[in-house]
Amino acid sequence: MLQDITINKCLIMIYDDLDKIPMSRFIEVFMGNLTKVSDGELAEADTIAIAERLLAEYSEIVGGRSAIAEITKQNEMLNCELKIECMRVCEYLISEGKFEQVSKTLVRFGFKIPAKDKARIRQRVASILSTSQYRLEKLRDSRPEELKPAMSKDYFTRERIMLMEHFKMHIDIHKLSAKEYAYMVKKVCEETQAMLRSLKKK
Repeated sequence: MLQDITINKCLIMIYDDLDKIPMSRFIEVFMGNLTKVSDGELAEADTIAIAERLLAEYSEIVGGRSAIAEITKQNEMLNCELKIECMRVCEYLISEGKFEQVSKTLVRFGFKIPAKDKARIRQRVASILSTSQYRLEKLRDSRPEELKPAMSKDYFTRERIMLMEHFKMHIDIHKLSAKEYAYMVKKVCEETQAMLRSLKKK
């Protein structure tokens, strides 16, 4: 809990509870500035012990997961699914001789191929389809740690933006506690993983 203690006749605040330390201050601790566990000076051993306790509690809540990694993976898988479905439709259209429609569809994916160039259209459709299927399988088999970005202050900024977009709310890291933030990350990851599991069943 947040405590008032007197050291060298100076009243200082000690943030030894994840529910009380602001996320902005916790990020500093996370990045190695352990002095942020208090507003004053503490014995080194006490500082380290408090920091370790805060980091352990945060890690226990989020489970080592990354909101950025989970959401990025979800978006990539959805994008691959979209490409695969579109290319399957294109294959059907090709079998029906409707190259004009396929040509227009390929433009949406950044490829301008004239409808009369049937061989190139067939090749491009097959290429997009196989590449998307391969990437989807790699994403399905990937472990969380393989996609997790390096932790930095910039990482937390990007993660906070994703959380704000997801929850459609402003997050003030100077007011929100590290525990509240951790549970928001946990919720996003659980929701995303549930969606990813549904994609894997297809």
